[in-house]
Amino acid sequence: MYIIIIIIIIIIIIIIIIIIIIIIIIKLSQYTNGPAHVGEDPRLRGMYHNCGFNSSGMMLAGGCGIQMAQWIVNGRPDLHMFNYDIR
Repeated sequence: MYIIIIIIIIIIIIIIIIIIIIIIIIKLSQYTNGPAHVGEDPRLRGMYHNCGFNSSGMMLAGGCGIQMAQWIVNGRPDLHMFNYDIR
């Protein structure tokens, strides 16, 4: 009888730990996925930003890097970067 109660208590503790871990992951994901900032600083000509990618940085690095290089050399990117524009 005591073994069954101990097993039920252990299962309840494991479920509570899993719920706590899920809550922590959800809370952390709210802070780690912010908007990226790409483009020329509106206050300082010649100062370019390419930051704030957080967890999506590995996925967006190649494309945003190419667009940033074209922005610096040509004065504007080839693609529309409105979602990432720092202005």
